[in-house]
Amino acid sequence: MKIYIQSRGFTQENGYRWLPEMPYILTNESVLEKIQVEAPSLVLRRYDKRLLLLITGIQSNRKDFRDRNIRNSVAWVTTDTQHHERQLRAIAIIALRDWNSLCEEINRTIEFDARDGFHVLLEEIKALPMKIPSLPQSQNLPHDEELNDQISKNLEQRQEELAALLENYALPRRSGFLVIVTEIKGEEALIQAKVWRGLSRLVKSDNWQIIANRVSRPPKTQPAIDFSDFEDDEKRESPLPILIVSAILTGMMLLGIFF
Repeated sequence: MKIYIQSRGFTQENGYRWLPEMPYILTNESVLEKIQVEAPSLVLRRYDKRLLLLITGIQSNRKDFRDRNIRNSVAWVTTDTQHHERQLRAIAIIALRDWNSLCEEINRTIEFDARDGFHVLLEEIKALPMKIPSLPQSQNLPHDEELNDQISKNLEQRQEELAALLENYALPRRSGFLVIVTEIKGEEALIQAKVWRGLSRLVKSDNWQIIANRVSRPPKTQPAIDFSDFEDDEKRESPLPILIVSAILTGMMLLGIFF
């Protein structure tokens, strides 16, 4: 599991940056465009046999040179295994149910540093998943829950429902955006992301609404040819050649008599 931290130092020169570097998934994908980065937000995404959990908008008690609270962000990137998935789901559940508690755990691992602006207590941030109770072996999602992509207004009740879903069931097996929770982002952005479950303050509906159904429809098939129709036609049309031949012979006989 790789962990990346975004924060900043006190001085103007020590602005926001990622340590040890910006995660590759954030440099070439539209992940950050789907959320309001400066606000409390959460993203779960599967890509290239990896899983990403991104949590942003973690307000700390540290302040910059303009007396503004510094915001931290954390990205966990893991191989796509059942064990790692349960770890990331457990962190996401804490974020949905007890945001402040998770923020405290993360903020205490980030300190000011005179040279680099900030310093990460790496061993402590690595130990964070171990402090969270692990999830039991999870069931696969019910068929309709997995196939229906749904979004709703970001309300406390919807967050709890999403947390319960993550607690009891494994993530959908498809790639792409699985979960997006954010503040100020239009519902069109969630629809374009093709997210499995999305919450935003700007979604109009207070209840879950289905935005897509991934049920694959069977291809259209041509009706089978009923050869009995042709047989019937042949039977109906079979006297015609006999009548034609009879007419020709009769004509020839008459001509013979005439001449």
